[in-house]
Amino acid sequence: MTRTSLAALASAALFALTACSSPKINEDMTDVEALAAEEAFVADTIAELGDFSGFEGRVIELRECLYGMNEDQVAEGAAKVRLTYSLPEALAEDPAAAEALAAEVEAVWKAQGYEVERELAGDGSLWAVKADGEEVLGWYYPGSRFEVSAGGCVLIADGDFVVPEALGGVTAENDDIENHSPRTGLED
Repeated sequence: MTRTSLAALASAALFALTACSSPKINEDMTDVEALAAEEAFVADTIAELGDFSGFEGRVIELRECLYGMNEDQVAEGAAKVRLTYSLPEALAEDPAAAEALAAEVEAVWKAQGYEVERELAGDGSLWAVKADGEEVLGWYYPGSRFEVSAGGCVLIADGDFVVPEALGGVTAENDDIENHSPRTGLED
């Protein structure tokens, strides 16, 4: 090996270790803003669906921002936010309806300017990616659920965690927050 290639190899190894040893935090977004963006993504999607029957439930999940080679370090003042809307069980029991909804969701996301990928080997899930390829925004698991993530870790906002009203007919008894983050004042 030449000195140049050894230096490049050492530089790449150092970069890899550094990338694992510091958290990637979107400092332009808070947990409250992330949830609002996720809710807007779902609202924009279902607004374009022709005969959408609604959702069965919603779960808002707040997690610690973990990083490091084994994700064993916690980034203080940051969290991950994931939103999941479950679909009615009847949809899962009707493969034709679940696939029709998948085709419609795919068309909506493409019309909204997202790159859409479909897992063909597994459950047929779809995911929408920002046009710049930076973050995955949404997933649709046919007949099961929508999941949305604003991507990576975000800052924990000062003040209360503002939860928008649930979409698609979700009732209060089917609307949950799972808090596994440093944010206080929320029920698990």
